[in-house]
Amino acid sequence: MVAAGAMLGASACAGSAPAPTPPIAAAPATPVAAPVTPVVATTPPEPVAAPPAAEPAPPPAPEPPPPPAMITLTITSKPAGASVFVGGELRGKTPLRLEVPGDGAALDLKVTRKGYVDEERTIEAEADAVVAFDLAKPSKRPRGVGGFGTIGGSGTGTVGSGKGVGRGFILR
Repeated sequence: MVAAGAMLGASACAGSAPAPTPPIAAAPATPVAAPVTPVVATTPPEPVAAPPAAEPAPPPAPEPPPPPAMITLTITSKPAGASVFVGGELRGKTPLRLEVPGDGAALDLKVTRKGYVDEERTIEAEADAVVAFDLAKPSKRPRGVGGFGTIGGSGTGTVGSGKGVGRGFILR
């Protein structure tokens, strides 16, 4: 060490450049990460392409239409008390109020009463309505129709005036 100090002292006195020192064995260096400098973008970023569109979903099933509104049919008859049939099914006696769908469907109505001629009608059920039936008595067969020897015949038998005579037949 004295020799090293003497050398140092001698070179310091001589005014010359210091002598190189022998390298000291150092521990292996750990890598140091380089400092990160923030990057400032000067152009806007490219737009990201949207993912490809999936096939569109099928449209929802249409809702069933609402049931048709109900309408009121009032069925009357002269004389009252006649049987009312709708589509061949007995529904009651007149006067009768029926609630039916107002969908415009055709309804077959039949009104009957003993001692009167049946009456039938077809109506379209679109709105509230009064359906009146005027039942008629059956027509009577006129008396005196027919001729000699016939009952209700064609009037071939004639006497004097040429008209059919009598009520039935005449035996000779």
